[in-house]
Amino acid sequence: MFSELAKAIAALSGNAVFSGPLDARVLFKAGLNEVLSQPELADFDVRRHFGDVLDSFEDNVDAFAPLLDAESPAVFIGNENPIVNARSFSMIVSKCRTAGDEEGIVVIFGPKRMNYKKNIEVLDTLLHLLS
Repeated sequence: MFSELAKAIAALSGNAVFSGPLDARVLFKAGLNEVLSQPELADFDVRRHFGDVLDSFEDNVDAFAPLLDAESPAVFIGNENPIVNARSFSMIVSKCRTAGDEEGIVVIFGPKRMNYKKNIEVLDTLLHLLS
């Protein structure tokens, strides 16, 4: 369920997506190819830093999980990002609940110039369909 959700959101948003049970230490990842083709990640150092953030993402879920509201996605842009080493990027984070009543998390992660309105609409629509 979470794997398919991550793939669908990544395909529609063009960004990296993490998804999985809220208490999991391993999240499904999707959209890496899409986000790595974005112009902001053409620079080798920026791409490497982005990769470092992706590799350690699950270790940082505790930095933002308490900030989440079950009613609406949280948007963290640049320096607002609670993951200190990810402040060059942005993320949209939402709690979700599967049809089996499992609580989860979905994160859209990418460049600061991402289309926030579109990505929030994609996230809201797919999460509504999920529940």
